[in-house]
Amino acid sequence: MMLERNINNPKIQFYKIIKELEDRLQPLCTEKQIILNSFIMSGTPAADVSAFYGVKRPEFESRNVLFLEDEECIEKMLSKVL
Repeated sequence: MMLERNINNPKIQFYKIIKELEDRLQPLCTEKQIILNSFIMSGTPAADVSAFYGVKRPEFESRNVLFLEDEECIEKMLSKVL
């Protein structure tokens, strides 16, 4: 199996797909608000991931890819969710 080596990898793009699903499901549930989010919490250092994909850390973070080496990764995730 060949790994897709670009920022358009389906795993990375899932953060958008989950929001599209949220939009489609919401009209079916009028009693409550549906909120769906997707994050990748990478154990691989950001420098290694950036070198592999050729994309800088802020670009990953804008796509909900966060790095466990970052002491603020959980806070960043929660700030995007809340």
